[in-house]
Amino acid sequence: MPFITRCQYCRHRALVPDGALGVSLECPSCRAWYTVVPAEDPGPAPKPTPPTVPAPAHHPEPTAESGETAAVATAVAAAVATAPPPPRPVRVGVAGMGPDPAVPEGRVHPLGLTACLAGGLGLLAASIPAAAFLTRPLSGAGLGLGLLAVFLALGGRPARQLFPVAGTVLSGLVLAVSLLAPSALGPRYEVSRQRSDYDPDAIRVIPLRVAPGSAEGLGQDGYADAGRAAVQQGFVRVQVTGATLGPLQPRDPKRKPTRQPYLAVGLRVQHLGHGPMVRFVHWGISEERTVPAAIAELGGQRLTPARLSFDELPAGVNYGSSLSPGHAVEDLLVFDPPTATGPLRLDLPAEAWGGRGVFRFLVPASMITSPSPPKSGNR
Repeated sequence: MPFITRCQYCRHRALVPDGALGVSLECPSCRAWYTVVPAEDPGPAPKPTPPTVPAPAHHPEPTAESGETAAVATAVAAAVATAPPPPRPVRVGVAGMGPDPAVPEGRVHPLGLTACLAGGLGLLAASIPAAAFLTRPLSGAGLGLGLLAVFLALGGRPARQLFPVAGTVLSGLVLAVSLLAPSALGPRYEVSRQRSDYDPDAIRVIPLRVAPGSAEGLGQDGYADAGRAAVQQGFVRVQVTGATLGPLQPRDPKRKPTRQPYLAVGLRVQHLGHGPMVRFVHWGISEERTVPAAIAELGGQRLTPARLSFDELPAGVNYGSSLSPGHAVEDLLVFDPPTATGPLRLDLPAEAWGGRGVFRFLVPASMITSPSPPKSGNR
């Protein structure tokens, strides 16, 4: 609590705060500096006294005695003038009002201001798709700086604590919302935080007709139903267009069909219209690059690819073609005739167009047709 101290030179009393004990104080009466200690006889509380007007100076007649006094005074004044000034002590308030206003304290805490800026920039970044990834790092940094600023500003002026508290609250709110409720920061931020599960190497079964329940039962044991679905990887889609069991018509329409029947499976390879141009190569052909041969199995019997001469090649075989976006090519796989009946299992390596994995189709027996015999005799 405040106590009364007394000047050691003029005995002037002053009321000082409890924290002023032991510090140096300038006496408001005689302007001398003294150490603050409680007065032994404090008496009543001091009252402010009006300033006194000094009396006009009296100039006595100079005498010999006064001359000596003047000389002594002159010497003392010269000694005082040449003496080094005492160190200036800390000035404290006399009425118990805390630190002296003569020692200013900054109103804006730099770390608190930085925390506010970091939280504001994090909130701004949430509305910019290209900078949305900076929202959480900026708000996290602002939260850390704000907490440090609040700790350093404890015990200071309330105005100095404004920016640390504001930066902590703003950065904390932005970080919490970005983690727990991203949609509250706007649709742009929510979309930017979503991660696509799209895998370009994944093999998907695509229904050929869009209808309720069309996606059910499209595959069996990893094989897509060729009559109801196509198979797709990235931007390349393959579809079985049909299968025939019978003689083949060579490329030259003037030539007669072959005597021996063959199993021919028609395929359609389509570029979906996005991505670069791809080069399609027929399965089992090694002129351009090595592509594994297609595998066909019917009724537990593995079929052998047909070995045909150049004159016997059917018109549908495509040995190589460039696939540009939005275009498709037709191809034909020819196998020796099977001795069993039933659905056909077909394995097509994706290396034919530069992909990975194997496209598997299950061609039902209803899709395998037999053409009517030709009217003219075979050759």
